[in-house]
Amino acid sequence: MFDPVLGGTAMREADHHTSQELGVPVAALMECAGRAAATVVQRHNPNHVGILCGTGNNGGDGLVVARLLAERGILVDVYLKEGNPTPPSDVNLGLLERWAAPDTGLDVRIHRNPERAMQHMATCDVLVDALLGTGLENDVREPFATLVRWMNDRRDAVRIALDIPSGLSASTGEALGVAVKAHETVSFACWKTGHITGQGPAHCGRVRIADIGIPRWVLDGRVDAPQSGIRPRREAIAALLSAHGKGAAARTHKYATGPTVVLGGSAAYPGAPVLTGRAAARMGSGYVITWCPEEIRPHVLSQHADMPVATWKRDVPALTDLGSHAAKARSLVVGPGLGREDRLVSPLKHILEEFSGPVVIDADALVLLSGEPSWIRAHARSNWILTPHGGEFARLMKHPGTETSRSSDASGPVAGARALSDALDVITVLKGWPTVVAAPGRAPALNPTGNPAAATAGSGDVLAGMIGACLAQGMEPFDAAMTAIHVAGSCADQWVKTRDARSMNASDILDILPAVLTEYL
Repeated sequence: MFDPVLGGTAMREADHHTSQELGVPVAALMECAGRAAATVVQRHNPNHVGILCGTGNNGGDGLVVARLLAERGILVDVYLKEGNPTPPSDVNLGLLERWAAPDTGLDVRIHRNPERAMQHMATCDVLVDALLGTGLENDVREPFATLVRWMNDRRDAVRIALDIPSGLSASTGEALGVAVKAHETVSFACWKTGHITGQGPAHCGRVRIADIGIPRWVLDGRVDAPQSGIRPRREAIAALLSAHGKGAAARTHKYATGPTVVLGGSAAYPGAPVLTGRAAARMGSGYVITWCPEEIRPHVLSQHADMPVATWKRDVPALTDLGSHAAKARSLVVGPGLGREDRLVSPLKHILEEFSGPVVIDADALVLLSGEPSWIRAHARSNWILTPHGGEFARLMKHPGTETSRSSDASGPVAGARALSDALDVITVLKGWPTVVAAPGRAPALNPTGNPAAATAGSGDVLAGMIGACLAQGMEPFDAAMTAIHVAGSCADQWVKTRDARSMNASDILDILPAVLTEYL
């Protein structure tokens, strides 16, 4: 119940395995890719289509599109870069040249000169980008750079990219110098990491996945590769919620799905633990305890009339101060609004050493522990969930002389989240667009839900509480993180259906959460 997401290298390996090991000819895969793309192009009812092709297999896909559209009576102009095409592309070039012969009566013209091609394509209502594929690793060179800029300037034409927009890294979503800004991208076989991460969403437009004949098991077998992962479907999240949520037979009393203990708050940020506690309760934790400084107790109580509040007077106390609550706790969330004073580091470490259950380490707790990577690795045992945003992630990864100083084999959030998880033996929730969940020995999950509406103060506190509730209901840490993020993103998606994205705040997530949960169950 997930979709494979492959980086450039993994995708090329899947192509190679299909053709060389399974015996499916590359020309057959190219024909399927071209047919799928031609169908997408034709949905726009074009009169004149320009197709810009490189000499690699991506260009070969474009040549197939050109032949099929010409057969369907559409005027087609093709640019093909000077040089030697790959063998399967050369086969399709030969076919297209025969289709372009005067006696066929088809309107298809082939240009080798980029200036002449752009002149003839000036009246095109659709432009097809088949210049560069998933193998690009360096900045786009001429003449492709000029052609990419020209395509982007053509505001009166629909731009459709084949597999991935030219100039966009298939592994990171980084624009390599310049990249096509497509209205639609026809991705062959599966999602590419670059469609989803970095600048990918801004360049790919609507992504359509086309089956071209690569077996699903070949793709699934490569989701563990660097820069690759999975994209969980709603059905997978619904199954986890159904197995562990309020409808589960095991939920016979409040302690069956709780308590969740939320440790946080300070005079400067008294509302943070309130948001976290309320989120945990809304997400299904049957009993939530907010543990905060004595000085903010009145505020927390005023917001938490239906939940117990425990306090400390000075430093964060030992876990034993919670008494029986600590023994019954099924999850712990530490950090929301806690503050960053150095005096908090030692007691925080003591609490984490004493608590044997799953823990969400969020916000200020991440900052307090960022200088303790070796200690984290020694105690986490893949039972702690770290939830950094970009700045907190950079802080965790910057310490020389520790395992976290190792850089990933490539840039981007997928590689970064995996590197942190492997270095510290934790589940990493690297927040961003998309949020990536990584764990040692598992394919990372790239969350498909959410939008900029969720980028608001306090949303991280809400997410931490939602993860804590999933843990309290018995989910494994990786599943808990993946589930909470998917649901939180769905709340933002639901919000923007009827409201402006700018109007959403963290409390709105809590208000809309019950209705969103019913859509999963």
